[in-house]
Amino acid sequence: MLSGNEWLYTLLLATGVIGIPIAQLLSKKYYAIFSPLTMVCVVYFYYAILGPFNKMASGEIIVRTYDLRDYYIPAMTGCIVSFYSTVLGYIAKRRFTGRAFALNFPVASKQLRNVGLTIIAIAFFLFTIFSGGDIVSRINFLDVSKTGEDFSGSIASYLMLSINFLVVGALLTFFYYYNRKILLIFLFIFGIIISLFINEAFRYRIVILILAIFTAYHLYRQKKPNWIFMVSTLVPFFILMGVLEVARVYGRGIDVSRIENVEYGDLAEKSLNETDVFWATGLFMDKVLDIRDYTYFDFIVNAIAAPIPRKIWPSKPDGSYILATNDDLFEGTGKGQAYLNFSEYYLAFGWIGVIVISFLWGYFFKTVWLWFLKYKEHPLAITAIAVFNAYIYVIISRNYFTQHLTLFFFTVYPAFFVIWLYRKRFINPYLYVRRQHR
Repeated sequence: MLSGNEWLYTLLLATGVIGIPIAQLLSKKYYAIFSPLTMVCVVYFYYAILGPFNKMASGEIIVRTYDLRDYYIPAMTGCIVSFYSTVLGYIAKRRFTGRAFALNFPVASKQLRNVGLTIIAIAFFLFTIFSGGDIVSRINFLDVSKTGEDFSGSIASYLMLSINFLVVGALLTFFYYYNRKILLIFLFIFGIIISLFINEAFRYRIVILILAIFTAYHLYRQKKPNWIFMVSTLVPFFILMGVLEVARVYGRGIDVSRIENVEYGDLAEKSLNETDVFWATGLFMDKVLDIRDYTYFDFIVNAIAAPIPRKIWPSKPDGSYILATNDDLFEGTGKGQAYLNFSEYYLAFGWIGVIVISFLWGYFFKTVWLWFLKYKEHPLAITAIAVFNAYIYVIISRNYFTQHLTLFFFTVYPAFFVIWLYRKRFINPYLYVRRQHR
């Protein structure tokens, strides 16, 4: 299945992505396994080892009608360089005070619940505007006959992304309902949110929501995960991802008729179609500099320009070079094809770009982790690290920095914004605490 060199490359990557989580699992510290570096390892394992091996077992590597079997080494080389550069950035020495976003105040779970419900209400209100008022049918993901017209305009995409606020909203309600042992209410909230996420058919939201709640639960209880339970839930999870891959209709939900004659095993295998990103990345790394010049800082300029209305900046860049590159690589059939994040850095600056920017990502991940360790028992710190870790999946699996920043603002930033509101006393952290002691 693999040549000698391919096995060597695979072993080199696998040593890190498997060895690091095992070492963290064996640590006496309950929180070690929930570090951002663990999530980095999990994402690389899924995209660069599990997915490719599954694809090769099927006998052919076809992505958009192209046989990409010969691009294993270019893809794996990029993964190795990017992964270990990220690790080096993660372990690099630094001075850290933790003053930014300091959590030197108590907070009551009841108040967190109220803040969480407020965020959920805001998210539903904004998404209701986007959906033309048709929010109820959007929650029923089995109804694909929706006829409502979505909002159109310059802010339409931002209104649509407002449902990402629901992740932080759900996490903030969890602590109260867990403490009061009335998890049925939380499960109801979770069910409504995940139904809406399934309807919109972008799987990354579901992955982030589930991973974030899983992380928050264990960090709050200060316990390591039960690996027997985790393994037992992987198959149903992969089947769910496979159902979405086969039956999703964007913005309309799940068309059950598409999966009526599909076996469970086939659905689980379909869930790994997402790892076609690995093979496409191999093609990208091998060919892109033959057809494109270095883009240098274009990916940063595009990210900065994205929120600026075109009426203010008519000629602002729009990232069209990525679409053009897709078309060139796949001869007009590459629309929507995704690549691993380091491919964008390779197009910008070559291998030095992959090394330096991956290093900076690792440095950033560790900085957030050090902040969490300083306040690791605080519910707001748990909320922030839970959604941040889950979001690393998006950062690594997609090569569009503009998308990284945009989704970060709607998915992760709300957690830190809530912390800022507390620190500036827009929300009084002592209000419910005082009431509890009266």
